[in-house]
Amino acid sequence: MVRTIGRPDSICTHPDTPAAAVQQKNRLTTMSTPTPLKKEHEEKAVGFLNYGPEESAIALPIHFGEPEVEYAAVRKTAALSDMPQRGLLRMSGEDHVAFLQNMLTQDISRSKPGEVLHSFLLNRQGHIEADLTLIRESDCTWIDLDIHNAETCREILEGFVFTEDVVIENVTQEYHHLCLHGPLGDVLLSELTEDETAKDAIRNMANRQALSAVIAGAEGRIYRDDVTGSKGFHLLLKTTDVLKVYRALRETGDANDSFAAGLPELGWSSFNVARVEAGTPYFNIDFAADNLPNETGVLDDRVSFTKGCYLGQEIVARIHTQGNPKQILRGLKINNDDALPATGAEVSTDAEGAVIGAVTSSALSPLLSMTPIAFAMIKHSAAEIGSEVTVRAEGRQVRATVQELCFLPGK
Repeated sequence: MVRTIGRPDSICTHPDTPAAAVQQKNRLTTMSTPTPLKKEHEEKAVGFLNYGPEESAIALPIHFGEPEVEYAAVRKTAALSDMPQRGLLRMSGEDHVAFLQNMLTQDISRSKPGEVLHSFLLNRQGHIEADLTLIRESDCTWIDLDIHNAETCREILEGFVFTEDVVIENVTQEYHHLCLHGPLGDVLLSELTEDETAKDAIRNMANRQALSAVIAGAEGRIYRDDVTGSKGFHLLLKTTDVLKVYRALRETGDANDSFAAGLPELGWSSFNVARVEAGTPYFNIDFAADNLPNETGVLDDRVSFTKGCYLGQEIVARIHTQGNPKQILRGLKINNDDALPATGAEVSTDAEGAVIGAVTSSALSPLLSMTPIAFAMIKHSAAEIGSEVTVRAEGRQVRATVQELCFLPGK
């Protein structure tokens, strides 16, 4: 079974809802190279989702038999996720940090090796070309991003290099991304390195930190980014080492008493529930190339308003200081109803009111007693926190409360 995810103009995260492929105006380009875990997934996964446009889609496992178990592991122990939808660039050269400072929305100049930052790459009109995770090292910066944007991002950056000492490499084919989501992820990783200093560093790693380590005999980079609201340990490995590390993680989990049934694998379905609960929107799903940073709901995490100029800065700064964006991404919590809105579901002021936006992602939240929750891009004039709107869900109109993106209790 294969389904396609795409957003009415982006990506469907409601697995039972057909949707169009990612819009071509975002200039999505990739080689549809299968994950090195393809054989393992074909033996265990229950169906696949096609991530991205048909001609270059990436097959993501929906789940591995028991999505409830996968989700519970994210919250209580750990689950192993293959991330073939992620691409990787490597920036190096004496001038590369100063170059990125002039190109990206984040203040790179204040960062240090071992830090992790989120940033946007914009075009001259202030629209988003790519959503980036930057992993700083002493001699280079790694850029983790959607695989469909990797080559386009490299080309854009390359076009602004003149006399600077900057090298930009698309290393997506040479490296692969795995992730351990859950509070015991650091325990498993630390058991797979023999270096005591690395063990301590992994166990004490804070969110948005990174380090290099030898894991199960393979050199790799680990960075922590808690996109599900639980600890998230991301591994950037040589593609040729992925299967070895994957098997070592599974074996270590199987031997650990904290994992009664072994280390579970995490499919898109349960990952999506956890990341929506945590208030983590995804580029090409919840916002895309036709959006401004001010509309994404993550402006403060991606954009510095104290740094100097960067590509597209004038538009972003003017909206921030002189007014509001036309629309903004908000969280919606369905009130007293179990109907789950699908991606693209219309949002209106009331049952007979004008349409003010559309749902981009949705999930039934286990942490909220299976309450339906969603992200929706809605008109800023109707996006006041605490206000009520109407959403089309499962053939009827339901009421929902507008809130910030994060649904996790106490956060």
